[in-house]
Amino acid sequence: MKGIDIASRWKRLFAFSVDNLITIAIVVGITASSGKVEENRRVIYGNRLGHDLVFDFIRPSNPNGLGIIFVNSGSWKSDPDDINLIYFKSLLRRGYSIFAISHLSQPEANVPQIFADIVRGVKFIRQHAAEYGVSPNRLGATGGSAGGHLSLLLATRGHEFSGESRNLIEAVAVFYPPTDLLNLGSSTENPGNGGPPLHFRNVFGIAPDNMEDWKRVGRRLSPIYHLSRNTPPVLIIHGDADTLVPIEQSEWFVDRAQDQGVKIKLIQKQGKRHGWLTLLLDIEHFSRWFDLHLQQKGFSLNGQLPIILSLLYLAVQYLLLAARGQTIGKLLLKIRIVDGDHLSKVKFVQVVLVRELLTKLHILGWTSSLTYLFTGFHLYLLYCLILVVMVVSGFSIFVNVNNRCLHDLIARTRVIEASGNLI
Repeated sequence: MKGIDIASRWKRLFAFSVDNLITIAIVVGITASSGKVEENRRVIYGNRLGHDLVFDFIRPSNPNGLGIIFVNSGSWKSDPDDINLIYFKSLLRRGYSIFAISHLSQPEANVPQIFADIVRGVKFIRQHAAEYGVSPNRLGATGGSAGGHLSLLLATRGHEFSGESRNLIEAVAVFYPPTDLLNLGSSTENPGNGGPPLHFRNVFGIAPDNMEDWKRVGRRLSPIYHLSRNTPPVLIIHGDADTLVPIEQSEWFVDRAQDQGVKIKLIQKQGKRHGWLTLLLDIEHFSRWFDLHLQQKGFSLNGQLPIILSLLYLAVQYLLLAARGQTIGKLLLKIRIVDGDHLSKVKFVQVVLVRELLTKLHILGWTSSLTYLFTGFHLYLLYCLILVVMVVSGFSIFVNVNNRCLHDLIARTRVIEASGNLI
């Protein structure tokens, strides 16, 4: 390399920036269009005991024509003002419209009435699907605990109320749902005599000590007894340390569903109880489940065009690097890579690909605590800021005494001023 001018630190930095302009545009485009709420309004779908029954309609800026029913219920209590949009971030980013259905809480309404009202809300949404821009025959349902229980009832008994041969919903993804009210197993709510849950004895619309009535009502309200080969695909996420609704409730449901030939998956969260701090991260599993089972068969970008463009950009960069040891930015700034051995360019390509993947975790749908604290664009800005600081300060891991950047150190390459043909 003697006698050859080493490219200046700033010129290499500018080349690096040019190489990433397309990436920045892609990330900005995704951040601006994905997950942004275009419309959020409250709709009255009925009345119960003088109280309006409502759902919140949340439309993303990039709707995909599919809707997800969120059953807003915990302990069969519901407050529409407690709905937090962060729960829907992953779904909205993929273009799903959200219908967050609330109901009159127990004990003012009993559980049979609550389920009837949830069904009423879903039927209302199906009847007005064109107004909301969704397909009435491709709705998903989700919820946790009591919301999961009601979602599974929609899946297993919805056809009884739809007035059609098909289900009210086409896919379900829920957290830790009660599935068998007649067999509470190791639950702390088990009274030991086969009766209603200890703290919910008076919420089922019957005298709690009338075991004959309880067996009839409990069976009607237990999703496990209504499984059939027509039950839509079900995903359950459940903690194995849950004592309120033990994971055996989901395991029993899965076993019976498999006997019926139902598509079902159980994700077991080790050491997790009835709810956990990182629960929001697991909603990404729900998004993928709905992608798999609600999307029409055949190829669909589903708002993924920026990812396609990003992969195309990576392919172009890969070919330039592998064939000529060049990048788009270095071509424009008239500098080039000189390698020390035949493997250097391959190593350089690997480094670039790793960098691209790290800055696209948010875009590709991979979850981590960072991608929920920051958007993809924020992560990218942070990444670039670190690089600038390292260049300006001459930080040894980025620019060492031989004037090599981090990529050069790993790939054993050197960036020099171009002489002659760039490629």
